[in-house]
Amino acid sequence: MTSNYIRNFTSNQFFLEKLSYKKVFLLLFAICFLYILPIILANTFYIDDMNRTVEGYNWNRDGRFMSSNIMHLLSSQIEVVYSLFPYSTILSTFFLALTGFVLTYSLGIKNKVHLITASLIVATCPFLLEILTYKFDCLPISLSILFAILPFLLYQYKVRFFIASFLFLYLIFGLYQTTALSYAMVLCLFLIKDIWSLRYKHILINGSLALIAFVLAFFYYQYRLGQLGIEMVDTQRSEFIFSAPNFKELLIQRWEGYKMLLFSLIKSSFRYAFYIACISSIVGITAFLIKQKFTKKIILQILGSVLLIAFVLLLSVSINLVVMEPRWSPRSLIGCAFVLLMCFYAVIQIPRKVGILSNIVFIPIIYYSFLISSQLGIFLKNQDEYSDFISSMIAPEVLKHKDLKLIIDGSIQYAPRNATVKNETMPVIYKLAPLYEHYEFYWGIIRMNKFGIMSNTYVFGEERTNVLSNKESFPTIQENKYYTLRIQPPYAVVTFH
Repeated sequence: MTSNYIRNFTSNQFFLEKLSYKKVFLLLFAICFLYILPIILANTFYIDDMNRTVEGYNWNRDGRFMSSNIMHLLSSQIEVVYSLFPYSTILSTFFLALTGFVLTYSLGIKNKVHLITASLIVATCPFLLEILTYKFDCLPISLSILFAILPFLLYQYKVRFFIASFLFLYLIFGLYQTTALSYAMVLCLFLIKDIWSLRYKHILINGSLALIAFVLAFFYYQYRLGQLGIEMVDTQRSEFIFSAPNFKELLIQRWEGYKMLLFSLIKSSFRYAFYIACISSIVGITAFLIKQKFTKKIILQILGSVLLIAFVLLLSVSINLVVMEPRWSPRSLIGCAFVLLMCFYAVIQIPRKVGILSNIVFIPIIYYSFLISSQLGIFLKNQDEYSDFISSMIAPEVLKHKDLKLIIDGSIQYAPRNATVKNETMPVIYKLAPLYEHYEFYWGIIRMNKFGIMSNTYVFGEERTNVLSNKESFPTIQENKYYTLRIQPPYAVVTFH
């Protein structure tokens, strides 16, 4: 019975190998569509999407003028940008898959089963799923990730590689700056390959060219910002903590933020699939080393590879580790997709006699990612309807006044229909679908004002403190098990229970 299963699985592998690349891409496109289908069906707004839908503003204030240019072009409008949903969401998922495909192919791996698996590892990475929930932002960010890979198609041609690196890095800085670290991670993977191919001169030349291209692209991007008259609004997001007097404390805080985000995935049942992949990676590395001839050079090769792997792991933590204003949202861990790919490249070193293992090891991880997508779609839809339910209850009273300023005290509950997705069972969902109606969170005002029933004016600082300290003197208009609504023009205070 077991031998029949193995025979059938092997024959399926052979079938995939016979497919043309055109059919492989069509297969990947279909799988990507099925993966993202729950998010498309949920059709909910990331809160920044809600503002862009109403106001149509671009990304210039974040220094992302390339994102603005591309979306204005695709929108056929100069004044506003459109989301292109759901086409942008579907295409963005495929771009992520294409990233895994191109990187793996560029590294010299031509096995089509491996190419398909690598593509799905990137496309279904749970942390990248947040990007795909953005109606407007998904296309520029997914393009920036793909652009981080494309220069390496020319890795063997030094001058072309340098020019391509400069051009694509410049585009990346203008699309989504954080992705630039992905270029460095991919470079490390190619340098590891060069180490074991004994191309030390190649390592020195291409490594230097990549570094020069990175620096030149960054300074040219900065020059273009000044030339275009673009000023970054949130400057603390680009300021580093190195000169801060409490540098050590800040670094520890950011490390804890990283661990909290990473463990939201690892501490769920996803960990079992992850452990299988890690153990298999160790087996693959061991098998690879056993095949090597033991010489003095091999010690240097191992040491160089370990240092580069450590650097990849460090870069995967993201720039949030050293900036003044870290934002630990799932999309900040783009590098985790490349860490998983690195594990996959180790797994496929397993000998051919048991080569079937290399093709099934990542199936549990990919399946779990589909499970997350399914539950996230349901979770987002339920929470969106619950928020609308709360807004519709306060609307009749709020509309009796003109443009009240909303102040949120407390935090809205999670939708009752989301009770089965608990922080103990699938905590990563709570990172992918945060509560907006939460204390001083600006986006909570925008979310509760989805239907334009009040002013979008954000009350903060001393004004907010003064209003809340006097809220008990405001007339209570509504009180139920969900919230208490108090109105004293020009303010409306919603206290969640």
